[in-house]
Amino acid sequence: MTIKGVFEVIGGMTPSLVAGYVADWQKLFSKTLITRPGAPPEIERTGIAVGCFLAVVCCLLFRSLRPRTQITTAIIFLMFSVLLGFFCLWLRHKYEFPMPKKPQEAMRAAWDLSSWVFIVAVVQTILFGTLYALSTWGRPKP
Repeated sequence: MTIKGVFEVIGGMTPSLVAGYVADWQKLFSKTLITRPGAPPEIERTGIAVGCFLAVVCCLLFRSLRPRTQITTAIIFLMFSVLLGFFCLWLRHKYEFPMPKKPQEAMRAAWDLSSWVFIVAVVQTILFGTLYALSTWGRPKP
């Protein structure tokens, strides 16, 4: 199978297969230090839905990118994911201390949004890393 054929198979996946892929990665992060205790499950489900949609769209749109661009994009998403992860950990630390209600609500909203974006960014990191791996494995060795 050619690399183009692999990308066509990936791009032709049904949403349920992509949802399963993203849900498996999301399970790793639910109930960890990244997500807020007591956060509604809709936050994680929204991250899964957006991650699935972006995975299919990015597979279709960026399948012809040069491998160098794919790995650069994967590294950028990785750095963004790490920064978001540390931000969530920092919010967790700050959330433990007593504070007035308004700042606490703002912090809760920021934490929920950050964990949601973190899930999406991790999925995109894995996707672009996989695209890079697939595009380099099919190339002849110099």
